[in-house]
Amino acid sequence: MTDRHSSEDVIDHLASPTSPKAARALRQHRPNIALSIQQTFDALIFDDHGAFDLASRLACAAEVAAITGDAALATFYKEAYTQRARAPRDIRAQQAQSAAVAYAALSAAKPSACDRAALAPLQAVGLNDFDLVTLGQLIGYVAFQARVLLVVRAMLNQARTPDPAFNPAPFERHSGFTVQQLEWTSWLKPVAAANATPEQLAILDESGPTARTSPFYLTLVRNPLVLRRHSATYNAVMYAPGGLARTDRELGALVVSILNGCRYCASVHAQRLNQLSPDTELVERLLVDPLEGGRTPREHALIRFARRLTLDSGSLSAADIASLRGVELSDADIFDYAHALAISAWANRLMLGLGESVVPPAQEIPHD
Repeated sequence: MTDRHSSEDVIDHLASPTSPKAARALRQHRPNIALSIQQTFDALIFDDHGAFDLASRLACAAEVAAITGDAALATFYKEAYTQRARAPRDIRAQQAQSAAVAYAALSAAKPSACDRAALAPLQAVGLNDFDLVTLGQLIGYVAFQARVLLVVRAMLNQARTPDPAFNPAPFERHSGFTVQQLEWTSWLKPVAAANATPEQLAILDESGPTARTSPFYLTLVRNPLVLRRHSATYNAVMYAPGGLARTDRELGALVVSILNGCRYCASVHAQRLNQLSPDTELVERLLVDPLEGGRTPREHALIRFARRLTLDSGSLSAADIASLRGVELSDADIFDYAHALAISAWANRLMLGLGESVVPPAQEIPHD
């Protein structure tokens, strides 16, 4: 398996079709992130043997883009699907596509509903662990890609016709959030580090210092090329020096994770925010109420924007960008924040769709 490369950047082209350079110029604040986003597209949208073929991937991508609220991106994938679907396909491939599209729609609209039982129809039509990891990554990526595209278009103040079929997700109050460390268990079979290929081990090491022992990364490394791009994007978005304060990035990631019902992700970002923020009660307030947990005008604006991009992304407009500029965020800061929100949409869907959070067993107290 090797990387393939597109001749143009999808986000630049779709954000400003008549002048892609305008979008490119805006995004050069973080050129490595822009490159990683496109490289992930290249890694996902290529033909590969297996039940989850390219036509199925394109159909799923179109579904996720439409539900997220970017009609132009949905049309882009639909047109690519139409070209691909002209080739004859057997009934098994069509059944696999139907199951995958139905799952993608559920994950895009309500990621917390993707429990273990939701994987059963996919496995029943022949999707193996590689296919399921690839599907999860594709859904998360397009959820990320569409949100970044919507923000770029809003920052360019590009006129667009709202999609009448877009339905905002209702706010659902989830429970079980904690600042305590949680564990995550995979519903698939993680790769055993002792049996991993040299390529897989190298990509695990690139992903993070504990990836070789993480059930999450050992599951995702079933598709190593896509994991390499996902990790590069995530690490650049959340940890790149300069720009928006890490505190604000973690605040946004925490709010998104709570809204999506991802307890594991919320616990991770809650711990990091507690380490970074001088406001010792901020995390507690957000865990109780992710929509009203702010105190300052800046916090309120950040939370409102996170809610918009998470639950009502299709309605994003230049007015939402203006609300962040109104609390003295620069355009570079807004991009950093939007990337943090969008990467959380991606990570949440992986965590919720491929496994579940568990409370670690209480450590036994030794007896004298």
